[in-house]
Amino acid sequence: MAVSVRVGGVVLNRISATTVDVALARYVQPTTGALADRVARLAAQVRRTVPASRRATCASCGGEGDTSLPACCYCGDGSDVDADGVTTAALVLPVPSARALDAAVAEVRRFTTDAVGSIWDLGQALIAIHDQKLYLARHTSWDAFVVEEVGLLPRATHRYMAMSRAFTREAVTMIGPTKLDLVLRVPEGQRPALLEQARTSSGPELARAVKQLGIAPRKKGAYLRRDARGVSLPLGSTTLLLASSKSGQPARAIEDVPVGEIRPCPGEVVRFMLVADGNRRMTLLIEVKRKRRRDE
Repeated sequence: MAVSVRVGGVVLNRISATTVDVALARYVQPTTGALADRVARLAAQVRRTVPASRRATCASCGGEGDTSLPACCYCGDGSDVDADGVTTAALVLPVPSARALDAAVAEVRRFTTDAVGSIWDLGQALIAIHDQKLYLARHTSWDAFVVEEVGLLPRATHRYMAMSRAFTREAVTMIGPTKLDLVLRVPEGQRPALLEQARTSSGPELARAVKQLGIAPRKKGAYLRRDARGVSLPLGSTTLLLASSKSGQPARAIEDVPVGEIRPCPGEVVRFMLVADGNRRMTLLIEVKRKRRRDE
């Protein structure tokens, strides 16, 4: 009869060593030593840093992990066990309320307008709204919510959330978002070693290390240009009528979130959107994108 060995409540023969190492790297913990020692280190770190209200027991390996993560930090399984011992595949989310959204948006704005906290804090605040789908109280999509109520581009919010999910606040503060962006581009199994290197390497050195792993660098501005000539606008003035992004009718106030677009050349669309933050400070967002020919 096989005996299940448990360390910190985790069944060792049901875990993934790679998953454990990735989780340890996320918490900026050493990934060296015997597997049992690494599991004990991770279990202690979870109990120390994750609030009890956000911890749940994995139905596969018995480890207590963070429910804000997409999978168990010991075995990689996506299911968990609730307080009543019932296995669930996903959390049942409450119906979004405008009051809950207002409170969550105020927290996001605190990090974007008051210059407090860090990108990690901002990511956590965005995750709370995104994962509980609080934005559905007033919007039909995440992109519309962040542009209209937070004043951030959707691409930036996904970057902040990914960084906050993958790393600890300490890692983001110590290493910095620029280098962690590079770490996020490699497969999870290769991140622990690269994260260690990020602590002592410069940005260019880390970029070369990522390239040596066979990951091509991002082309700066590739999403802004059709080719090397870039997007050119004709000389002179252009009158651009702005419409409400909510109703499609002519925009008459900042609350309408005015939008407009021009097509400087075939296949290119330049979209303008005027938004205001909680302090009524206005920002002009400009998006340049390529449209597929079938959409023309």
